[in-house]
Amino acid sequence: MSPPPGSLRAAVTAALAAIAAFAALPVLPVAAQETQAVQTYPAYLAEQLAEDPVYVSDHFAGVLDLSDSRSRITAQVERLEFPMYVIVAPRLTSYGEMLDDGFLAAVHDRLGEDGVYLLLDHSGATNYALAYGVQVPLREATMEATMVPSFDYATPAPDVVERIVDNLAAGPAEAKARYERRQELYRSGADDTGDGYERDGFLAELAAELDPESSAGIRNQGLLIGAVISGLATIAGGALLHRRYRLGSAPTAPRQVRTPPSRPVTSAPSGPGNRSQRRRRAKRGRK
Repeated sequence: MSPPPGSLRAAVTAALAAIAAFAALPVLPVAAQETQAVQTYPAYLAEQLAEDPVYVSDHFAGVLDLSDSRSRITAQVERLEFPMYVIVAPRLTSYGEMLDDGFLAAVHDRLGEDGVYLLLDHSGATNYALAYGVQVPLREATMEATMVPSFDYATPAPDVVERIVDNLAAGPAEAKARYERRQELYRSGADDTGDGYERDGFLAELAAELDPESSAGIRNQGLLIGAVISGLATIAGGALLHRRYRLGSAPTAPRQVRTPPSRPVTSAPSGPGNRSQRRRRAKRGRK
C-alpha cells in the first residue's frame, strides 16, 4: 500500500530541510564568531581605556618600545586639563576592518566618557581624532601636526602625540594661529622643520623626502629610481616602434628601366605616281 501523496511530499520537504541545515552547520558558527569578534573589538579597547587612557597594541612590540611609548604618551596626556584617550593600534585588523573615525566613535559609545579620542598607527603623522563634551581646537591641533615637514612615515607615535598635545595646551587662539601659519608657509614653499633651520623651495623638500638617513627616504629613493627606469624604457620603446613604423610605411620609388632609343622607320609612300616614275627610269636605262 503506497503512502498518501500529501504525506510523501511532507516527508521529502522535511528531509531537504534537514540536509540544508546540516550543510550550514560548519559555516554559520565561523561567520558568527568573526562578526562577534569585529563587533567586540571596540568594546575590548573601551575596557582597556577604562583602566588606562593610553593603549599601545602589543602588535608593535618589534617596532616600538612599548613601555617607553606608553610612558611618553601618558606624560603628554597628563598635561591637559581634560581627558584624552589615545589608541595606538594597527589600522587594519585581522578581519580586514579598517580602523577610522567611525571605529573611534564606536569605542567612545562603549566607554561613555567625554574627552578627546585619538587613534594613531605606530608611526606617521596621520591620525583620527574626535572630541566629546569638550570645546577644543582639535582640527587645527591635529592638522598642524600632519603638516610638520620633519614628520614623515617613520615618525614615532609618541612624537606625533606630543605635537598635538602642545597645540591643544596652547589654547584655541594659539592653536588656530599655528595652523594658519603652517598653511601659509606650506603654500609659499618655505617651511620650518621645527629644529632650527628652514627648508626652502621644491628642491629642498625633495632632498628631505629622499634623505638616505630615514627609512622613508630610502623607500622614496627606490620608488624614484624605479619610476625613472620605467620612464626611460617606455620612451626608448616608443621611439623604436615609431622608427619601425616610419620605415615600413615609407613609399618606394618605382624602378626605372632604361631602353635603347628606337630608330625612326621611314617608308616611301606608295601609289600610282611612284610606279610611273619607275617605268620612265627603266626606259631611259634601256636606251
